[in-house]
Amino acid sequence: VATTITITDPSSSTFEIDAVATLCEGDDLTLSVSRTAGIATMVSYNWTGPNGFTSTAANPATISNVGTADAGTYTLVATTSEGCTITDTETVTINTQPATPSITATNLSICSTENIEISATAGFATYEWLAPNGATITTVGAGAEDLTVVSGTTNHVAGDWQVRVTDANGCVSDYSVTLPIDINPAPEPVINTINPVCIGGTLSI
Repeated sequence: VATTITITDPSSSTFEIDAVATLCEGDDLTLSVSRTAGIATMVSYNWTGPNGFTSTAANPATISNVGTADAGTYTLVATTSEGCTITDTETVTINTQPATPSITATNLSICSTENIEISATAGFATYEWLAPNGATITTVGAGAEDLTVVSGTTNHVAGDWQVRVTDANGCVSDYSVTLPIDINPAPEPVINTINPVCIGGTLSI
């Protein structure tokens, strides 16, 4: 009597986890699975990961507002209709959010003919300054922590200024506290004369 034994090779069906491998604190982490080879039908999914993460969905719900506790290795074990299991992993790195920068000004009250001079915490890749008129000004490179707004330009406006920073990992801080800048009109000279003056008299100004 001939007996036929069929062995299903689980390697004939493969998949991979789709996820952004590097995130910042506060980002959303989306995990999903995509078939890369084979025709076997997957009948169950078992996800495990850091911070107590588990799911039995092929594409789990998004993990919102991730923190460093969510960093680590996510593992998916899928079972095919033949009873074989296939495993894949994805390591996710979560970089910390930069500290909220401080913001200071050379002078909080200036004349309309003077420049606005603002500074923030040094040491970051990019600075985004939020002007009172809603405009944003981006500074990068050496000295990016210092902002000069020239008198007479569009963004030379009074009101509350703020700044946020982006670090070398591309992570963005919260906006700083507000920094109120007052801009006073420049005084206009007043010429006083004593009139009338006789010929040969003295004119006082």
